[in-house]
Amino acid sequence: MLCKIMLTLFLQLATDQVTSKMDQKQYWAGDPNKYQYHSIEKFAEAFRMSYLPRLAEEKLCSTNNTGNEVKMNASRQISRWNIFKACFSREVLLLKRNSPVHIFKTIQITIMALVISTLFLRTKMNHKSVLDANKYMGALFMAVVIVNFNGMTEIAMTIKRLPTFYKQRELLALPGWALLSSVFLISIPISLVETGLWTGLTYYVIGYAPSPIRFIQHFLVLFAMHQMSMALYRFLAAIGRTQVMANMLGTAALIAIYILGGFVISKG
Repeated sequence: MLCKIMLTLFLQLATDQVTSKMDQKQYWAGDPNKYQYHSIEKFAEAFRMSYLPRLAEEKLCSTNNTGNEVKMNASRQISRWNIFKACFSREVLLLKRNSPVHIFKTIQITIMALVISTLFLRTKMNHKSVLDANKYMGALFMAVVIVNFNGMTEIAMTIKRLPTFYKQRELLALPGWALLSSVFLISIPISLVETGLWTGLTYYVIGYAPSPIRFIQHFLVLFAMHQMSMALYRFLAAIGRTQVMANMLGTAALIAIYILGGFVISKG
């Protein structure tokens, strides 16, 4: 039982680059002409033949310990701060790997901001008429729609992350707060960039109140909306567990937000 746990620990800590056929060669320290690919099975066999399993057995548990006791002893060896740093480092790595998605979202929201700002151009709007007031409501509704749609990408990312989380929680006693807190901290700069681009490109062009305080308030409202959207779709992905079910729940939640938000069915 102990060897299985330690073997799983070793395989979880092995990076994708080391075990990948495409990236493993860059870590070869010997003669490049003598390089040959080493699979995960070879790493596992080398680990079994080394002294590490016996050393871990002496440190973590005695011969009469159960599997749960082994996991409890292993978790006590790592502080909460180190667990958080490991999860945060992994989220930073995933952010770099998913950079094309975030770049596409940034370009998308920039293009949409330019289109909406020219569609609701301030030179053609009067603050004193009811018709133009409805145009301002339309501009606000479009801001809410774009911000909510940009948060839906969290569904696919969370679905891909769930199997790894559940496996590590079962075998390595990984707490959920470490993963969630690191995901939340990583999402803050993403929300700042996206909502900052939207607010900066649309606020004064559309013709909202020119006060800097109102500008900051508008930015903070959209920032809070984007954070709510990302957290909501992470929650729905964790409930749905599959891409199809999560998409159904996300669509239902999106429709409910639009209908009950006061834009589609407004007060008389």
